[in-house]
Amino acid sequence: GVTTLRDTEEYVEEFRRTVQPLLGAPWACVLDMRGWLPSPSETFALYRDNSLWCFARQLSYVVVILPLEPVQAWQYIKATDVPRPDTVITERAADENQARSVLRALGYLD
Repeated sequence: GVTTLRDTEEYVEEFRRTVQPLLGAPWACVLDMRGWLPSPSETFALYRDNSLWCFARQLSYVVVILPLEPVQAWQYIKATDVPRPDTVITERAADENQARSVLRALGYLD
């Protein structure tokens, strides 16, 4: 399948609701992009806006699990291509276990 504009709008709304309890202090997230579906270019603006929203709310660390498909990886890069504060660190992980280990070592997880 593909991700529609409506799917993206719903994702952004759900993402923002999910991270709401973390706001008010520096926070981190794992973006597991292995399930990323091809997306029309119109969705990229919503994803970029969500990245800026996160940065404005103290997102400080992102661990990304990139998809194996080059097209989806390219789309992820295009969808998150925004000015990033120097305080935000992005790291890649091979899988969710490695991603959790990174966040645990940084004190974001118990």
